[in-house]
Amino acid sequence: MQNDPGEALYARIWRTFVEGGQVEPWPRPTRGRHFRAEIVAIVNDPVLFRRLDRIRQAMAGFTYMIPVPDHFLHIPVVSLGPVAPRSARPGEWSARKLNAASARAGALLANAPPFTIDLASVATDGREVFAEVHPPAPLAALHDVLCPLAPVGVNDQPFLYRLPLAHAVGSAPGRGLTQAVEWFRDRPIGRVRVAGLTLIVVHARRLHPTRHRLAELPLGSAL
Repeated sequence: MQNDPGEALYARIWRTFVEGGQVEPWPRPTRGRHFRAEIVAIVNDPVLFRRLDRIRQAMAGFTYMIPVPDHFLHIPVVSLGPVAPRSARPGEWSARKLNAASARAGALLANAPPFTIDLASVATDGREVFAEVHPPAPLAALHDVLCPLAPVGVNDQPFLYRLPLAHAVGSAPGRGLTQAVEWFRDRPIGRVRVAGLTLIVVHARRLHPTRHRLAELPLGSAL
């Protein structure tokens, strides 16, 4: 989709990093709630895992980048915000409210048809190395449908549809990472069929924790 704003965002992120980007890790919370709820498209394809190994090998020389393991591969679709372990404060999810939200999400997705997306063009914004999603429009449509479930302000920033492949854990000049990633630009990785989403809860302080899969949300269940 040549005119899709998601495609323009990919190009802008890559160009900005090439022109002088720095590698910097995402700031991870040291205070407050540690658990967050997200709705994601889980990627579970052994053939795709093998294709990603070459990209992971390219990251192996950079001690400040940690590859995403197979068990944690997923495409974020919408963030729902912090989850309270016990008593919920304003803007936080209790277990009961999160279960109700999963039921509402299932109803919202019941008429959304399954679709197929292509993973290609590895890129980086300095905090992640990721595979671009082409076209991003079907995921953007699901994001827009599900956003009303989240508390106000959680999804105010532009959402980047991607498959994270490695995360930064330290700071460094961007030149070396640019050269490593550039070989994988404009190269196909694989195709993923999205027939459902998953509501997960993850530990916000940990890079790749075990996902707690709270609910499976099939697409097109009303068709």
